Amino acid sequence: MHTDFDRSARWSKKAIGAAMEVHRNKGPGFIESIYEKCMMHECQLQGIPAKNQVDVSIEYKGLVF
Repeated sequence: MHTDFDRSARWSKKAIGAAMEVHRNKGPGFIESIYEKCMMHECQLQGIPAKNQVDVSIEYKGLVF
């Protein structure tokens, strides 16, 4: 088992709980950007370190963007 497994499991549980709280509060039907803002706020409220819209390099058949 990886040495960070327990830490990752605890953060995963907190993040899933935050997502469930957002869904319980807002319900279905909004566009993604609304849930993103709510999720970031919920993470802040719960002390979960989070970043959104982070740039990531992707390669697709020789094209890197």
